[in-house]
Amino acid sequence: MTTDIDDFLQHYGVAGMRWGHRTGGAAGPSRSERKAAKKEARNEEDRNIVAARIRMERRAGALNNKAALTYTATTKKGREAAEKAYDKAAKTAINHPDNDTAAKMTHGEKVGNRLALGISLGSIGLLVAATAASVALDR
Repeated sequence: MTTDIDDFLQHYGVAGMRWGHRTGGAAGPSRSERKAAKKEARNEEDRNIVAARIRMERRAGALNNKAALTYTATTKKGREAAEKAYDKAAKTAINHPDNDTAAKMTHGEKVGNRLALGISLGSIGLLVAATAASVALDR
């Protein structure tokens, strides 16, 4: 019944190598690189949203100027031309693709809304707890 340990115990791998750690090979981007790329994409989206809002405000200003022309036109023909230009600009402003982009929230707005929601839910929770405590004391 005596068997040497060397007969059945074998070791595969390199001495001192950590289990589960791979070495070499083509690794993908590091965690910090992935985080930086994600942050840059989020910043780019935020810049697009802000730019769309600015363009939308400019179109609204131009629309107001065209509306003012309808009131300042002295002749019937001038008024009709101004109203036609205003209607065309209004349809363009309503159906513009920037409206969808401008309606999105930036990252900062999303974080602010989550914080506000958390604070309001927290205060509601405190209010419920205080009400329950006062009801318990009254009994």
